[in-house]
Amino acid sequence: MAIRNSHHQSLQMLARGISFLRQSVTPCEWSKADSSSPERWNQSTRFFRDYIWEEVIGRLPPPSLPANPRTRLIYDEPKFRGYEVVLDVWPDVSASGILLVPKDLRPNERRPVVVCQHGLEGRASDVAGPQAEGRYYHQFAVRLAEQGFVIYAPQNPYIGEDRFRLIQRKGHPIKLALFSSVLGQHQVASVFTGSRLEARPRFAFRPCWMDTPFLSVPAISTSGSGKLPASIRTTATC
Repeated sequence: MAIRNSHHQSLQMLARGISFLRQSVTPCEWSKADSSSPERWNQSTRFFRDYIWEEVIGRLPPPSLPANPRTRLIYDEPKFRGYEVVLDVWPDVSASGILLVPKDLRPNERRPVVVCQHGLEGRASDVAGPQAEGRYYHQFAVRLAEQGFVIYAPQNPYIGEDRFRLIQRKGHPIKLALFSSVLGQHQVASVFTGSRLEARPRFAFRPCWMDTPFLSVPAISTSGSGKLPASIRTTATC
């Protein structure tokens, strides 16, 4: 009982400290941000983005390997095709996800992109799989693809019950977190999908501390061969 009470008191002190910082420091600091235009906002909030990345999440070195994209056709639906994508990030670290491409996409046409994220213990196929069932996602990525949006659903590493928390525990003593590696994966995905075309993204989620749009997908068409065009598969590097 004494241990439980001590733990409870520690949590209360932590909560009070967070509340104090939020009330006394954050408003003062954020008052320096200029929201008069998107350009001024990006310029005036650079400090906050860098601070969150460096001090809260933990910044790893940039991805060190060429993306070496590998794709395979996994869905062929009436209105779109789906591709499983695997990209290299660092030695022994890769990024993966599912790309949904509408079949009526014309050559050189640009369309909005929606990044659709799964939650804890989820899979990219939970949101982007035509046959997925569940009480949470309701195939929302599929519905958007049917409406003509290009979709990218990344596979994030918070799966495997408590095994992913080992990464957290090993990273914290050296000022890193799980999302330190996730951001590297997102960087590679953004290069892969946006290397051939100016971005026109629409986001379900975007890390606000990144300087460039999180994700864009080039205007592409496919022949149904099961692979993306060679220009997309071979040009992405970091």
